[in-house]
Amino acid sequence: MSGVIESYIFLSTEKQHFNTELLQNLVARSSSMNKRYGITGFMYQTQPYFFGYVEGTSKNIAQLKTNLNSDTRHKVIYWLNDKEKQKRRFKSWDLVKKENYNDKDADTSSSIFLLLDVLVLSINTFIRNQVQVSGTKQREVFEKIDRLANLFELIKQNELHS
Repeated sequence: MSGVIESYIFLSTEKQHFNTELLQNLVARSSSMNKRYGITGFMYQTQPYFFGYVEGTSKNIAQLKTNLNSDTRHKVIYWLNDKEKQKRRFKSWDLVKKENYNDKDADTSSSIFLLLDVLVLSINTFIRNQVQVSGTKQREVFEKIDRLANLFELIKQNELHS
């Protein structure tokens, strides 16, 4: 996983309902492919949206974007590139689900889901109001991604010391 790293957030809307089985299949395939191609980050589902952050080499991110844009199960409605950050924020890729967090991590997981919901609402607002996201606004979005990366790492550290 070396070379120049590109990172993007995306927001997509479901074209079909994702029940538990479909979501599990999507996650299994995505996890396998992302690991194979060195894609790290996360995806968060809050119906009818998928919000994701992905990072990897330019070539692999370009292919992932092509795959996501052509997937008939959802429609990508927004891409935003972090042109400033050229190193990884995450060590792996995963689906972020509330069920994955226990009561011991309640404060940290509450912060994670609040940040994720704020990001989804913010991106929706940018789209609806046709706001160009650049400069300060763009940096603020990716600072929230930095905060999420730190919170995810905190939970992993807590798990290791339990």
